[in-house]
Amino acid sequence: MAETYTKAELIEIYRGLPEEVKDAIFSPETTDIFDAIKEKQHLTDEQREIMSVYTGFLMMGVLPPEKYVPTLITKMGIEREKVASIAQTINRDLFNPIKGILKELHAAQNNAPES
Repeated sequence: MAETYTKAELIEIYRGLPEEVKDAIFSPETTDIFDAIKEKQHLTDEQREIMSVYTGFLMMGVLPPEKYVPTLITKMGIEREKVASIAQTINRDLFNPIKGILKELHAAQNNAPES
């Protein structure tokens, strides 16, 4: 899981990402997506930060897609329905343009030997 990586390991993983994923992680459009979700869902600054961090972990391949929603529920402290709506928006607005790349990234992570 993402928390098991050191900052140095996360930086190294980030450096190895395809440019499209790097661009998506730090683009102004991504910030706009997170800010719009924060407003619509009435999230606190802390919840918005958690959402962006764990979305980044998923985009880096260190958080498996199947753990994304349960992790947000736990870390953000909000109900499943609200997190499902958030995840749906992120999927549509952020992940869809790079979906193929993300699938390849997660397939590679799943096939990587355990350290």
